[in-house]
Amino acid sequence: MRKHTDSNDIIAFEAVSKAYGTGDAALKDASLSVERGSFTCIIGPSGGGKSTALKIIAGLEEPTSGTVMKPDHVSMVFQSGALMPWLTAGENAALPLEAQGMAADKAAREARKWLRMLGLRGLEGKLPRELSGGERQRVGIARALAVNPAMLLLDEPFAALDPKTTDDLHRDIVDIWKETGKTIVMVSHSIEEAVALSTRILLMKDHVVRKTFDIDLPHPHRAHAVAFSREVAHIRKEFFK
Repeated sequence: MRKHTDSNDIIAFEAVSKAYGTGDAALKDASLSVERGSFTCIIGPSGGGKSTALKIIAGLEEPTSGTVMKPDHVSMVFQSGALMPWLTAGENAALPLEAQGMAADKAAREARKWLRMLGLRGLEGKLPRELSGGERQRVGIARALAVNPAMLLLDEPFAALDPKTTDDLHRDIVDIWKETGKTIVMVSHSIEEAVALSTRILLMKDHVVRKTFDIDLPHPHRAHAVAFSREVAHIRKEFFK
């Protein structure tokens, strides 16, 4: 497996396949690329390969064949937030820093910085059960960013949240992307969400990338109603083709 070079692509799959012992294939000679600093969304029907592609980027799965170029240091945010229920928000966010050997007091300061950036000032001492779903997801994002990854991976992070919380987090994640310059790759089940957030959309169907769409709209994308609706309609047509 090759690691990323100095090219503008931070991720590149070349003829990547992933098969399981059952004989089922999640990816079949799939090729894709992600530019450094971009916000890329992967969409597609269930079983099309998008989650498997994200897991390979995260290092949670290994391809059966093909070559993968990617950075070593990535962070992933799951749909559930995956917080330790016995740790406070601050302790959850500091956990990976301490695991890397950072002193506890320094880890706490760094975690607190990211929690505040995500609107959680004053909630550092709360346990996950004392937080709303949106707040728990913010803690998960803060924890992922605290270790300063080369790339942030988001696996349908807003799917279980109410519309108002989702809109708030959409704005926050775009602000963080602009402020940090991080590469973000997100799997989404929503075409509208993908168009609203990303600079590029990869449509995965039948275990390969079928189409790539560049979104050339200034943020916030939804503010440009006619152009936004046109993009959504165009991608929806390809999605259901």
